[in-house]
Amino acid sequence: MQIAKIKNGQVLEIDNYRTMFPYTVFPSSGPTDGWLLDNSCKKVRVHKNYDSATQALVATAPYIDGDWVYTVTVRSLTTEETAEQVAEATARKEKSVRDRRDKLLAETDYLALSDNTLSTEMATYRQALRDITDHANFPDLVEASLDGTEAGDWPVKP
Repeated sequence: MQIAKIKNGQVLEIDNYRTMFPYTVFPSSGPTDGWLLDNSCKKVRVHKNYDSATQALVATAPYIDGDWVYTVTVRSLTTEETAEQVAEATARKEKSVRDRRDKLLAETDYLALSDNTLSTEMATYRQALRDITDHANFPDLVEASLDGTEAGDWPVKP
């Protein structure tokens, strides 16, 4: 656990509590709140809650906020950063769909060997898999319901 030494409301030093106070015996849970107060110290946090879709954590000079010292602050993403995040998420979804499609095609490759006659239904299924990237909902394809009451966007293997 990192702690900060405080003097006159300013952060003087941040380090591991055992390094800062090598000759002090602490409970296994670390310094108590009372010990921290008596020794002009506060616990350090290197994370703050934030919405990763619209915000980012930024390293900053240590600052005191209530009972904690923080080394990060939260800032809003720029329009460009938000667009980049959306593009990256879309690319990940597209790759996931293509990987699944490739796996499903590989499962039926043995049926398409030259010494086999591929049924019309299987040929249609395999073509639908190859065309999945042209689907209107790509890459946000809907799965069929487990009870079979709602069809999904994925072709059904015959």
